Amino acid sequence: EFGGEVPSDIESLTTLPGVGRKTANVIRSYVFNEPSVVVDTHVLRISNRLGLVKTDDPVKAEQLENSNFWNFYGAVRGLKALSKERGEKPLWLTEVYTPTFPNSGWEDTLRDSADNVVLSYALAAAEGVKAAFYYQLFDGVWYDRCGVNPKDRENFFGLLNRDLSPKPAFMAYCAVAEALEGATFEGWAKLPNAKQHGLVFKDGKMGRFAILWDRSEGYVLTTNERPFKSPEPWQKKWTKRTTVKISSEAPLTVIDVLGRRRVLPSRNGSVAVALDGSPQFVLLEDKSDLGTL
Repeated sequence: EFGGEVPSDIESLTTLPGVGRKTANVIRSYVFNEPSVVVDTHVLRISNRLGLVKTDDPVKAEQLENSNFWNFYGAVRGLKALSKERGEKPLWLTEVYTPTFPNSGWEDTLRDSADNVVLSYALAAAEGVKAAFYYQLFDGVWYDRCGVNPKDRENFFGLLNRDLSPKPAFMAYCAVAEALEGATFEGWAKLPNAKQHGLVFKDGKMGRFAILWDRSEGYVLTTNERPFKSPEPWQKKWTKRTTVKISSEAPLTVIDVLGRRRVLPSRNGSVAVALDGSPQFVLLEDKSDLGTL
């Protein structure tokens, strides 16, 4: 029926004897590198307990229906809620990473990975995570020290390439590490648009600053299209932008995820900051008015 080959779509796979949705999703994910979520009884129960989903339907859980807006953040919030229920304990994230395995709709692009490094660490800091360790410094496989396996997804989880040249994620890691060193979380920024988000920190090396972004284009950034796109790794691809005005008589310095600085002028007592899916650090002057929730 399939010409002697294993089909890759879930509808065809589940017509095979003994193959249900769980097995089909395992095959799609590990054989064909397709974006698939494997849900069994245990995954469904734990996902609901952690607050990642709110459904008893495995199919809806696969599609992350009614889930938090980003599964990383949902997991952190879920663990915090569970800790509060069962007894407060410090939360450590032992494997923060951005998957950049090429030619797969399941992974980050190299440039998107920079945005997600900043968001991962900023949201973790806002939720009181005690420590967050990046998975690995440079590309390679954990089971063969300094070895490579280009067929292994985790081979591409590093901040540096094999020749030790930096990926955009490395620049983002440096930028967010500098910003968050010694800083404390003040609160979520009060912003006029529901798609605009902001975290305000204070008392660090940068003084009081905000990390602002707008994900009107969503949090699932890649698409499973062939041929796979290979966008320029150092240029962001966001197309939708919104503007937030911050009351300030003085110009404000804005830093992008790659550490590049620019100064925005103050006009009529406010500074207009254009937001897109790539988070930005905005250094707030003493008299800047950006309230928090």
